[in-house]
Amino acid sequence: MPINVVGASEDHSIHFHQYHLPDQGRVRYRKVCELEDREVPQDEIGKGYELAKTQVIPITDDDLANLPLPTAKAIEIDAFVPLESVGPVRIAGGYYLQPVGQVAAKP
Repeated sequence: MPINVVGASEDHSIHFHQYHLPDQGRVRYRKVCELEDREVPQDEIGKGYELAKTQVIPITDDDLANLPLPTAKAIEIDAFVPLESVGPVRIAGGYYLQPVGQVAAKP
């Protein structure tokens, strides 16, 4: 069952943006088509499976929604991490699990 791990407390940390040092212009991440060398709007971006360097099979959200999921009626635990690999700051925080998507709606 797909889940999100959500912090149970508010984040009061400071977040920074990236700026261009000479003129302090904001630096952003832009999606650029490698073939046309131009920025691409979100409505022109899709998913695909690269079969070969020159051949991509387009995949739609409908294609993904119709896939049979073997875990649709089971919860599989893949692994646990060793306690010593989790920082003490993370252990002190509270978290809850939130179901994600259609598959998680029923359970």
